Amino acid sequence: MRPWAHLALLFSGAAVAVALVVAPISVYVFGQYEHAWGKGGSTQVLWWVSIGWGFLALFSVAIGAAAAQRSGRVPTFLALLAGAAFLPASLFLMAAFDRSILTLLPPIGIGWLLVGPAIVGFCLARWCSAGGRGV
Repeated sequence: MRPWAHLALLFSGAAVAVALVVAPISVYVFGQYEHAWGKGGSTQVLWWVSIGWGFLALFSVAIGAAAAQRSGRVPTFLALLAGAAFLPASLFLMAAFDRSILTLLPPIGIGWLLVGPAIVGFCLARWCSAGGRGV
């Protein structure tokens, strides 16, 4: 398997796994759901959105890692850790923004969730192929 495909599969797999676990927690523990759909319907919608985003993240990371044009393989643990931390860190940063720019947050957030994995994939591929000496 090529190094960029290895990174893309591990990153997106870990990110989707975290999203699938976090979705029921947000619905059933924190009560964040659409009342018209109910808790079960809201959880299913979140799961389908997570799986769809996982496919987009797969291709985004693959493009970013392939653009790095490095032959070094990212360690499995590092790829899984980056994938598992990406979505919670992104959501935390989006929630930390001031309420005054909340109208701009959805387009910025969607853009980041599409482009962010490519940036992470590019940086991880460059950093690991340089022996951890920086991008």
